[in-house]
Amino acid sequence: MLSVRRAALIGVLTLALGLLIVFPARIAYQLFAPQTVKLAEISGSVWNGSAGEAAANGVYLRDLRWQIRPSQLLTGALAYTFTAKPSSGTVTADVSVTVLGTNQVLADTIEATELVTSSYPANRIVGNDDHGIGASSPF
Repeated sequence: MLSVRRAALIGVLTLALGLLIVFPARIAYQLFAPQTVKLAEISGSVWNGSAGEAAANGVYLRDLRWQIRPSQLLTGALAYTFTAKPSSGTVTADVSVTVLGTNQVLADTIEATELVTSSYPANRIVGNDDHGIGASSPF
């Protein structure tokens, strides 16, 4: 039989997970986004959502979509799949943040015209000079 303390802990953890799943992306953006990140037409949750327009570090994107990768939570990482459209082409990236705060691009695909890729190198999108090819979350 479960003790009261253990049942309460399970209840609190379940509530926290439930709130994370349905937590509105618009509110998370207002509370946690850096000043350099601008999003418009935000919908969905932090778990699965979208923004009609996004701008970060001088790069403009439209049709930004994100979806959490729940299997990565078991490894202690918060991982997302992002897709967005620059002025031409598509950017897709699987990005994770570990409990230690390190960012990692797990896989990335950038399909764009030469003009877009030369004007906006992927590391400029995230301000991460350690990874010259990937795109990452502005969050």
